[in-house]
Amino acid sequence: MNAARWIFMLAIVVFAAGKVAAGDDYYLVKVTGSDRKVETLSMPGTEFKELEKTIKLEQKFFQKAVSQVAKEWRADELNKGIPFPGAKLSPRVIAGSQKFSSQEKAEEQLSKTEEQEAKRAEREAKKKQHRRKPKDGGAKEKELERAAELVTAKVEELIAAKAGGGAGKDAAELDAGGAKVGVGIDKKQD
Repeated sequence: MNAARWIFMLAIVVFAAGKVAAGDDYYLVKVTGSDRKVETLSMPGTEFKELEKTIKLEQKFFQKAVSQVAKEWRADELNKGIPFPGAKLSPRVIAGSQKFSSQEKAEEQLSKTEEQEAKRAEREAKKKQHRRKPKDGGAKEKELERAAELVTAKVEELIAAKAGGGAGKDAAELDAGGAKVGVGIDKKQD
């Protein structure tokens, strides 16, 4: 009986080790960008943790980037008479996350979510067909997208400048978190 108990315990240890060796949990993450558009991603737990670190780092620079881009926007002759859409910009955030035990389950849920989003977009497109077209021809939406791109680039520029200036811990976090992910979380600005 004692041998059976050891075999059972050994089986549990092997099963647990196999689960750890097989990889960590996977996450389905919804990320809201500066222009308030939502993107859904599937990623392993390690990437999710790195994403969270990157979010915190980028959040530190968001307000400064918005103010610098606003100044540049007003100074640019091409933008004469076009107000900077800063009030419509927000820091990028993780809007939600869902944990899965395997990549297959996370990818399956991602597919379902994408199908739902496609159907919702199709319904919205039908509704827009019946509405009047905006007088500006969608120019405000394009301005918002352009402003969001400029702010994102400025955040990355500010982070790189700080990293080059001996940022230490923040630079290490940026390297670990990946600068190109670029997602923000609501935290107080420095």
